[in-house]
Amino acid sequence: MTRTFIALEMNETLQGQLAKVIRQLAQALPRLNWVNPASIHLTLAFLGELDPARLEQAMQATEAAAR
Repeated sequence: MTRTFIALEMNETLQGQLAKVIRQLAQALPRLNWVNPASIHLTLAFLGELDPARLEQAMQATEAAAR
């Protein structure tokens, strides 16, 4: 089973802007653990735990919808 979600990755420009904001927030709130801006994404749908067959179906449907 694979934990599955559909997400959009952020482009380099947005990652850079997020990195700047995270650096500022990290200075103000140093006790928090901040994520790497390159790891940030926008989750569109959480599909849960999928077995390999359902994962393949989800990937095909997502690719078809993106065209």
